[in-house]
Amino acid sequence: MHTTPHTPGPWLASPSEREGAIDIINEQGYFIAVICGGIGPGIERANASLIGAAPELKRAVEMLCTIIKRSAPTLTGTMEYGAAQTALARAEVFNPGNVQ
Repeated sequence: MHTTPHTPGPWLASPSEREGAIDIINEQGYFIAVICGGIGPGIERANASLIGAAPELKRAVEMLCTIIKRSAPTLTGTMEYGAAQTALARAEVFNPGNVQ
């Protein structure tokens, strides 16, 4: 199980004070991120939805990987399992090379 701390979910999309932007906040109102406008019609909302779901998605992938290891260990060699592990590893460590 991966244990890097992050701001606990759920994360919520909220209208921003910045024109054309969407804020991502937690339930207590703490700021997580901002999605800037101008990317394209509807893309800001889609990005905000995906980022807002990140804590739940991470937890779901962790649980699925745990189930696979316990119940179907032969699947740990699959490309899909490897992709899940790679995604979890990217979520664990901030690597400036991953930010463009």
